[in-house]
Amino acid sequence: MLAANEQSNSLSASQRSHSTIDNVEIRQLMCVEAVSRHRHFTRAAEELHVTQSVLSHQIRQLERELGTPLFERTSRRVAVTEAGRAVAARARRVLAELDGVRRAFVEFVRRRHALARTSSA
Repeated sequence: MLAANEQSNSLSASQRSHSTIDNVEIRQLMCVEAVSRHRHFTRAAEELHVTQSVLSHQIRQLERELGTPLFERTSRRVAVTEAGRAVAARARRVLAELDGVRRAFVEFVRRRHALARTSSA
């Protein structure tokens, strides 16, 4: 009976974890990755062409959704937490994949247009 109850509790935790992931946005991943790399909110915001308050809001929203801080902020520095390092590493992979999709689509369109030009000539 206890094992079944533990499995039920584990499943519920897994489902809760999955539901937070459903709310993660690409721009949030971009923000986490940039702050993680720069260790500085202003520089990350400049790179992303957003205001620092927009960047901070995106990070805070993601931290609330995930239920854990990604960065430790002081008036003098930004430190990446263990969770922040994990999210940033995965964000880099996701963003690289998305960039690959974008490049593949651009190449597909370029080839399609080239084929259409040669067909109509």
